[in-house]
Amino acid sequence: MNNTVLRTLTGSIFVALVVFSALYGAPYLIAFFALVLILGTREVIRLLINKGGIYSIWVWVSNITIFTLMVFNVLYGMESELVWLGLLPIILMSCYQLYVVPSDDNTFALQNTLLAIAYITIPLVLSIILSHQNPSLILAVFIMLWANDTMAFIVGKWLGKKKLFERLSPKKTIEGFVGGLNGALVAAVILSMYHHEISIVYWIVLGLVVGVAGTFGDLFESMLKRNAGVKDSGNVIPGHGGILDRLDSYLLAVPFVFFITIIFKALGILY
Repeated sequence: MNNTVLRTLTGSIFVALVVFSALYGAPYLIAFFALVLILGTREVIRLLINKGGIYSIWVWVSNITIFTLMVFNVLYGMESELVWLGLLPIILMSCYQLYVVPSDDNTFALQNTLLAIAYITIPLVLSIILSHQNPSLILAVFIMLWANDTMAFIVGKWLGKKKLFERLSPKKTIEGFVGGLNGALVAAVILSMYHHEISIVYWIVLGLVVGVAGTFGDLFESMLKRNAGVKDSGNVIPGHGGILDRLDSYLLAVPFVFFITIIFKALGILY
């Protein structure tokens, strides 16, 4: 099968999965994020294991524990204090580190382990909270990211000359970045038309934040792949690579979306 056709087909299936999950509410999104957790944890371990080592078992235990506790907290109203139990594996791992003899193979194992936990767990936990409050917001973030990626590609291909960050991503240009940012803003304005109860100022700020954070999320994953010496984070999505290759922008954007939402709520502008 032609690679372009394959990319289009698998990309369409992925988009359909995201849209279906968001439209049918939190339980479906949680199932989607659980899949992302498993695949993403596997891939981030693969990217970091050869660069200073990583405590794989602690990454798995921490990610699954924190994610599961948050799901129970959101869906079943579990005592919020119990969510802090998710930090227990991290504390135990830090204690375990005291008994590990340093070597060339595990020089940065603790740092890599904490990075792997934060990189996957924090965005997914915040996504669960947002999806519980407003599932359509998750879909809105994806739409802005897709608009950003599409316009960045089109403008960069036609007008791109000045490199944005050549060391990490030779194809990204400043012109493409600006085009993508405008794409995210246009998507945000269009989304605001379907959400009259929410201030357009919120959507514009969200468009700017998602456009910028999404681009740097892509660059961050490019850095991990370059350091690992691989082209893709995995191969679970034919024609696209791994799940991190599809969600790298989202993983960095969603924490900013979460905090922007908190700020607007505190100001009485949102909801």
